[in-house]
Amino acid sequence: MKTPLAHGLMLFALGLPAAAAACGLDGNVIDSKTLSAVHPGSIDVALGVRQLIDERRVAELPTAAPGLVYQRASQTLRALKARLQTEGPQDPTALLIVEYHLWARWQGSGDTLEMQIHVDGPQPGDTVILTGEAVLTALLQRQLTMDQAQQAGAYRVEPAGVTTAHAGPLSSPGDPVR
Repeated sequence: MKTPLAHGLMLFALGLPAAAAACGLDGNVIDSKTLSAVHPGSIDVALGVRQLIDERRVAELPTAAPGLVYQRASQTLRALKARLQTEGPQDPTALLIVEYHLWARWQGSGDTLEMQIHVDGPQPGDTVILTGEAVLTALLQRQLTMDQAQQAGAYRVEPAGVTTAHAGPLSSPGDPVR
């Protein structure tokens, strides 16, 4: 059993903020077939992601140790940040990578876009996006359209104060991510 000090040192060594210690990457081997709800709708989205993988419409990402998964997911989120910086102002948004329970938040515009990875979750007033890393990767690589991801239930956007919607900051429905 890890002591609080050992757990804190592990988070420090991985570069993870202690406040985000509830993430599924903290000390566990990740299995994309395991379901648990971290946000309303996250299980439905996880099932949609699994459907796209099973249909071979998106590539399944390899299971790995938590530190390696965190690095890979962080790279994907940094690629998203680079894409968002070209799209103008961004409302405060929290994105959940459902299979890892990994939250990221961003806000701002252009060169001032700020993204934090491995946060506790959305803040009041945030738009919330639920998706999986495989879907986010496919969207960023233009292998999947937003419309396809939404129709499969693998990408859901909840504007601030709304629990279900089907729009997103990456592109309009049916268009590949630019």
